[in-house]
Amino acid sequence: MRRLWAESAVDEAQRQAALSLDTVAESTVFALGPVLGGVVIGVSSAPVALACCAGVMVTGFGAFAAALRRRPGAASVAEPAATGRRGALGPLRAPGMPAMLLVASAVSGAPALAEIAVVASWGAPVAGPLLALFSVGGVLGGLAYGRHRWRSAPERRLRALAALAGTCYAGALLAGVVLRVGALPGAGAALLLAGACTDTVLITCYLLADGLVPEGSRTEAGAWVNTAFNLGSALGSALAGLLVDRSGPGAAWLGAAALPVLAALAALAALAAAVRVRVPVRAARAGA
Repeated sequence: MRRLWAESAVDEAQRQAALSLDTVAESTVFALGPVLGGVVIGVSSAPVALACCAGVMVTGFGAFAAALRRRPGAASVAEPAATGRRGALGPLRAPGMPAMLLVASAVSGAPALAEIAVVASWGAPVAGPLLALFSVGGVLGGLAYGRHRWRSAPERRLRALAALAGTCYAGALLAGVVLRVGALPGAGAALLLAGACTDTVLITCYLLADGLVPEGSRTEAGAWVNTAFNLGSALGSALAGLLVDRSGPGAAWLGAAALPVLAALAALAALAAAVRVRVPVRAARAGA
């Protein structure tokens, strides 16, 4: 879907807005889905909720397939072939891609750490509203990001947003674990801002991936971004369990704060050098 959004956009600003709306829709689903699931289970049963999930999936994919058939040029949706030798690693061979994927994984691992830290710090009843604030922050951040005309280049925004995300988690650590003064309001505000940073990092990664690889590799590059994001979330959950079990929730909060900042610093030189060499003219104009 993200590839089709990019193809349908008439210019860089519209492409940014489309990718932002896509991410906003995903955050909205994560915020409302558990609530709706709980309502269905409350008035009926868990099997009925699972049946509703199956129905929603079939309906959504059916509508998407119908939209694909109606779009102009539906008979030929393949990307132009990439020039040169792709090799087994494909887009991963492009300078800057591994560094950018490292940032994506780290920033997605941080909320997974924070999720476990919230439960360990305040218990499951508090976790729901706090984590909903994270999704609300993603919605608000994505909407603001998509509308803004950015003057800075995507790679600079990526580093700044990753560092800002780490700062937000550090704020939650300070409010909820160290000071314990206004713990829940402070942690809620920090998670709201962290959600905005996380979603805007994902949007920026998709924009940047298109500039780092040849045109014929952009779908695969976008898939790598999505994979890195999901892999980082899975590894973050595993790491959070180990940290909480051995050192308590403070260690998980500290990991959530450190992970994005360390990744941004590690990717700094590689990403900057790659963008100077590989970013196409349209990406350079967008960041001017």
